[in-house]
Amino acid sequence: MYGDWFMNELYNFNRHISEIITPVLKELGFSKKNLHFRRQNGKYFEEINIQRSQFNLAGEENLFFVNLYWFNNNDYKYWFYQERLPNKPLLKCPERYKDYYADFSEDFRKTFSESEEAEIHNYRRSTDWRYKNEAELVSILNTLADLSKQYIDEIFNGMEQNFDEEKVFGSEKFPYGLYNKELREKFNSLISYCTCAVV
Repeated sequence: MYGDWFMNELYNFNRHISEIITPVLKELGFSKKNLHFRRQNGKYFEEINIQRSQFNLAGEENLFFVNLYWFNNNDYKYWFYQERLPNKPLLKCPERYKDYYADFSEDFRKTFSESEEAEIHNYRRSTDWRYKNEAELVSILNTLADLSKQYIDEIFNGMEQNFDEEKVFGSEKFPYGLYNKELREKFNSLISYCTCAVV
């Protein structure tokens, strides 16, 4: 009980979500329940879920995630696909970023210098939703609100126009979305502010 209260009250997280994010997403047709925002768009149901890290503590670096889900039914038990919306990075994307995250073998990773790896990791961290205090939280929530206004419709509509259930899943239905290269490439192409979205 105390843990739930503490998370709700830490830097007034829920209040700032209600004041900054909720009006934007309601204008886009989403309804809110806790930190879940849902709407129907044609045959699909769409959800934006704000997920706080379980390791957040006052005075430490805190983190939350913005998860986007696509459902084909209204009980929300089964989702077809999920992506994680990146923050707008403050750093320039390193040229070899995608290569670094495309192959996790030790031999391949050795082809990167320490300075290249540091640059890549710093860029990766800059796409996270991180904050150390309430002022930083308000700042990144305003960034999220601006990005939502600009990109949420484009992302959902673009993904769904390219979503072929039979092509992705065949004749079977799965309880959770699976990795699909074409959809990931489409998602990355839609995020013009982040040309190297996390892979």
